[in-house]
Amino acid sequence: MLSGCVTHPSFQGMGGQQSKEAQSIVFYSNEPDISIQFTPNLVNQLNGGQSNAGDEDTDRTVEERLQQQLSLEKERRYAFEQRSVAMVSREADDISRRLGPIPALAVDSASVPTQQSVIECYRKNSKRPLDCWKEVEEFKDTVLQAQTSRIIS
Repeated sequence: MLSGCVTHPSFQGMGGQQSKEAQSIVFYSNEPDISIQFTPNLVNQLNGGQSNAGDEDTDRTVEERLQQQLSLEKERRYAFEQRSVAMVSREADDISRRLGPIPALAVDSASVPTQQSVIECYRKNSKRPLDCWKEVEEFKDTVLQAQTSRIIS
């Protein structure tokens, strides 16, 4: 028969502060092969809080697992970014293929002289480009006329 007695100073039973003596907790067993195991933290506390090599192993294991998880997360993010780049590229190619080639716009012959006059005015008045407002207005009018005639025809 195995018996044991454990007294804990904070355990005071019924009545709380009124009880002067600490109550004992007693364990009895009729079985001869009972093993009692203590956790490393309990052993550490009983030894007065001395450092345990198991704590260092635990810390090392936790750090290794964190590094593994971080590495896996980086790989997942990289794979996702690569898929995203490939997907955007495919979508851009698809849109370009659906739109077809961009037709070259023909320059209207009536707007060429007014365009040249704007360029010449800007070259002459490089420090005062606002002096070329008349030439710019004439150029805008000829371009608008060319667009209108193109839309109508």
